[in-house]
Amino acid sequence: MKLIRSLLLISFILLALTGLSAQEKDYRITRVFIEAELNYDGSMLVQETRTFYFQGKFSYLFRTFPKNGPIAFTDISVAEGAIKFKESTSQESGTFTINEDNKNIRLKWFITAQNESRTFHISYKVLGAVKKFQDSAVLYHQFISPEWDKSQYDILLTVKTPELLNRYNVKHWLHGPLWAESRLEFDGTITAWCDRLPARNYFEIRALYPISTFPEAPQLSGFIENDILEQEAIWAEEANAQRQKAIDAQIRKAEYHKIGAWLIPLLSALLILFWIFMFCKYGKRPKVERAGDILAKKPDDIPPALASYLLNSRTITGPCLIATILDLAQRNLLNFEHTEIEKRRGKYQQQYAFQLNREIYEINKAELQDFEIELIEFLFSDLNKGDEILQIKTLKKNRHKFQKFFSKWKKVISRVGKEKNWFDKKSIKAGNISLIAGLIFLLIAGVFVIWFSTISIILAVSALIVTILSAAIPHHTFTGKAKYNEWKAFRKYLKKYHYRDESEQEVLEKINDLFIYGALFGLKQKVFKELGGIIPSEHHKHYLPWYIMHSNRSSSFTPDAFGKALASMISTTGSAMSSASGAGGGASSGGGGGSGSGGGGAG
Repeated sequence: MKLIRSLLLISFILLALTGLSAQEKDYRITRVFIEAELNYDGSMLVQETRTFYFQGKFSYLFRTFPKNGPIAFTDISVAEGAIKFKESTSQESGTFTINEDNKNIRLKWFITAQNESRTFHISYKVLGAVKKFQDSAVLYHQFISPEWDKSQYDILLTVKTPELLNRYNVKHWLHGPLWAESRLEFDGTITAWCDRLPARNYFEIRALYPISTFPEAPQLSGFIENDILEQEAIWAEEANAQRQKAIDAQIRKAEYHKIGAWLIPLLSALLILFWIFMFCKYGKRPKVERAGDILAKKPDDIPPALASYLLNSRTITGPCLIATILDLAQRNLLNFEHTEIEKRRGKYQQQYAFQLNREIYEINKAELQDFEIELIEFLFSDLNKGDEILQIKTLKKNRHKFQKFFSKWKKVISRVGKEKNWFDKKSIKAGNISLIAGLIFLLIAGVFVIWFSTISIILAVSALIVTILSAAIPHHTFTGKAKYNEWKAFRKYLKKYHYRDESEQEVLEKINDLFIYGALFGLKQKVFKELGGIIPSEHHKHYLPWYIMHSNRSSSFTPDAFGKALASMISTTGSAMSSASGAGGGASSGGGGGSGSGGGGAG
C-alpha cells in the first residue's frame, strides 16, 4: 500500500508539472524597497519603491493608510522614476487622488499598463512614529501591514536614525515570517530583508534607541525597556520552536515517501531504483520492543546533549547548550546566581550570572565529557577572561563569538556521539551516497534543460526527491533504537505534562531532571514557573543547591521568583543564538502590535 500511495503521489506531481492554467487578469508585486528615515521630533519619512508586474490591462493602483491610530500620515505623494504624479480628479494616467473616510486615507493613482513591469515610488511622512519614554525611545511600526492580499517578493527595508549611532546602543527586532532576516549596521541603521512575504502577513520592526537621539520628540512617562526585552525573548523562543517543528515535519515527510520508477523517463527510473536498492539493503530498521508510551523518569545518565543527538537524528540544537549548563549546575560544577538590586523604592532590577566552582571542576575534570570541558573553558576562560563569575549579559554582547563556538561545539558532541554506536554506520554511508547521487543528477537535469527543455524537470524532480529521501536511509542500531524508544517516551512524559498527575513529592525527587530536560525539549517558560512553585521555600537549598539568590528583601527566595529567574536565564542564553538579543538574525513570529501602514492593490 505504501508503494501504491507513493506512485499516486508521483503521478500527481507530474500532472501538476505538465498542466496548463488559463491566463487571467492578475498582478504581482515583484520587488519592494522601503527607505525610512527617522527625524529628531520622532516623525519618520518613508519612501516605498514598489515594482508591479501586470498580466492583463490595468488602469489604477491604490494604497491605504489607517486613521485614528497612534500615528498620522501626511505629505503623501506618488511618482514613477523622475516623473511626479499630479493630484487631480480627472482620473487621467499620471494623476492621483487622496480621499478619506472614518478609517482610512486612500491614495489612488491612475496608469495605463498591460503585460508589463512598472515601478512606482510612494512617499509619505509618519507623525509620532517614535515614542520617547523615560528609559528608551521606541519605534514599533508595520512597514508592510496584513491588509495586502497579495504576496510580496524581494523585500528590502532600511531604517536610518537622525544621526550616526553606535550599533551597540540600538536594539531591534524583526517580526514577520520566520525566514525573514535583519541586521544592525555599524551606524545604527536597521536593514531587514525577506525573499517572500505571503499575503495577509506583516513586516514589522520594533527598535529601542537612546532617548537623546530624539530631543524634539514629546516626552512620555513610564519605563518600557525591560517589558519589551522580556516580551521579545518570549516571542523569539516561540519562533525557534516553530522552526524546529518545521524541521521535524520535513524529516517525517522524507521517511514515508517511496518513489516508484516506471512513471518517469529512464534516468529518473534508474535514479529512484538506485535509492530503493540502497534503502532496502541498508535502511532496514532493527526490530526493538517498545519501552512503553510514557516513561516517568529519565532512562539513564547520558548527558542532555547526547540525548538530543540520539533523539534528533544526530542534530545538535541550541537547547542542548542550555540543558548542558543546567546539568553542570546540578552536578555542583556551576552555580546560577540571581541578584536583586533596588533601583528605586520598591523597584528591583534582576541580574543573573553563572559561577564556576573551580576547585570542584578541577577535581572532576577527568570524568567530564570533552564537550562539557570545552563549554566550561569557553565560558570562563575564552569569553570571561578567567573570571569565575560570568554575567548573562556577557553572552549577548558576544553573540557572534558565541555562535562561532557553538558551531565547533556541535562537532565535538557529534564526535562523542559517534563513539556510542547508536547509529548504523553503513546506513549513514549509504545515505550520504544517495544524497550525492541526487545532487549530481540535479546538476545533470540543469544541463539537460539546454537540449530537452522542460521535460528535464521530471529528472530534476526525481533527483530532488532522492536527495530528500536520503535522510530516510540512516537509522539506529539495535542498542540505539532501544535507547531512542526510552528517551522518546520520557520526552513525551515531559511535553505532555504527565508530571501533573503525580504527587508533589514524586516530582520533587526528580525536579532537577525536569528542569534540565524541560529546557532540552523546549518547554515554555510557564512550565518552569509552575515547577518552581512546587519547591518548598524552606527546603530550596536541598533541592536547588546550585541556585544562589542575593537580595536585601526579608525573604530572599520564593518559588515564583526562582521560576521567573530560570525562565529568564533560559530565554536570555538562548537569545545569544537567536534574534531575541536585538542584534539581528531571524524574524520572530511574535509581534503584530506595531502601528500599521495600511494596504494596497490594483485594478
